[in-house]
Amino acid sequence: MKVQNEIQNMHWHNTQVSILVVITYKYDPSYDHILQKSKLFKEIHYLISDDKEHDTLYVQHCFMFFWEHTKQLGCFPLEHFIWSEDCSDQSKSSRAWIFVGQYPSLTSYVALPSGCQMTWNFFASGHGKGEVDGARTL
Repeated sequence: MKVQNEIQNMHWHNTQVSILVVITYKYDPSYDHILQKSKLFKEIHYLISDDKEHDTLYVQHCFMFFWEHTKQLGCFPLEHFIWSEDCSDQSKSSRAWIFVGQYPSLTSYVALPSGCQMTWNFFASGHGKGEVDGARTL
């Protein structure tokens, strides 16, 4: 983060933040059985932190925070799909693989004893351009 009109010595002391963009798609619960139509909703969430590590533990914390938020809204997904690229500290490490394996047990509860399955898709560095790159609120 930079100040627009910074003084010269501020150039060497900038503040960093971690931003994780999460886009969710869900169907409107008011499904029309006669017309057999439902509307798909898209929500964009920005998880911002002053975490300086930018590592997989931050990403895992955000996923679990978002899972709790989803449960509070009354949504109980069976699968969680992730598309990511670049940062090996966040997604291409053994800690991330262990988290994927543990995710069903971390997300299990009475209504869903087997938990939510996670599928993590990786793009080659610099090649995973997608919707999160241009995500903005209207």
